[in-house]
Amino acid sequence: MLKKNIEDICNRQIEREGYSSNLYIAMASWAEINGYSGVAAWLYVQSDEERIHMLKFIKYINERGGKAVMPALKKPSAEYKSVVLTKLWRLPWMKKTLIRIIFYNGL
Repeated sequence: MLKKNIEDICNRQIEREGYSSNLYIAMASWAEINGYSGVAAWLYVQSDEERIHMLKFIKYINERGGKAVMPALKKPSAEYKSVVLTKLWRLPWMKKTLIRIIFYNGL
């Protein structure tokens, strides 16, 4: 049986991974519309990776007798000023996500 505090932490991470996936999709769509097809392709792949991370947390919780919860996700921005800003904008979010994972796992 999964401890409740671990389940809660993992469910919060599901939300973060889902938001990250949506953020990458929003940036990819913007890049695609603005003629940056190569950047868009890379961002779509990143979105898929975040979705896979989310699914791993869902399976982890459910396989240990917990209950994975899919929360409503915050809507990411759909407008960016340049492809460079699109790439730079995501870095703080990724740093926060990695720090949370390391902190929660005691690494």
